[in-house]
Amino acid sequence: MVAARKWSAEQKRMIDECTGPEARKALKLPPEPKNDAEALEATLIRLAALSPLQFDRVRKAEAKALGVQLGTLDCEVEKNARRQP
Repeated sequence: MVAARKWSAEQKRMIDECTGPEARKALKLPPEPKNDAEALEATLIRLAALSPLQFDRVRKAEAKALGVQLGTLDCEVEKNARRQP
């Protein structure tokens, strides 16, 4: 059985190129987003699930990758965190 781990975007891309969507299922990876809105929503959900310390470590890089200001990212992540059980 494959141990749970976080895969980088490059690793996910390589898995898809080499084996297709079946491998994503077997490795319990989420399906690729269909558009930018889905990708953004998936990122916000992922960030909202992090502990405050984990989020603090990645927030600057994530904001830069998304092309948004830190305050905007913080606000959107907080909204998603409140929606999660």
